[in-house]
Amino acid sequence: MNSSGNNITELEKEIRSLNKKISNFIELLKSCVIDEKLIIRTLQNNNNNSSKRKKFYVCSYGGCGSWMLCHALKKYGKPIHMHSRNPPDKL
Repeated sequence: MNSSGNNITELEKEIRSLNKKISNFIELLKSCVIDEKLIIRTLQNNNNNSSKRKKFYVCSYGGCGSWMLCHALKKYGKPIHMHSRNPPDKL
């Protein structure tokens, strides 16, 4: 086999390896979506089966994502937003 034949073989191996990594990544993404749906369903079931509202503590160190999360959690219980510019070493 000549030099260009070796290069093609190496490229084919690399393409197969990348395809496998992409496939694994897609499966991981699919499992994340399933987990998110399961979490929402569990929250809904817990909210419907309990007379006491759940409390959700949302810790924020800046930005607007925590407020969006608090707003979304209002459907399932009482979100409590805590903010600090100086987060502790451990939560």
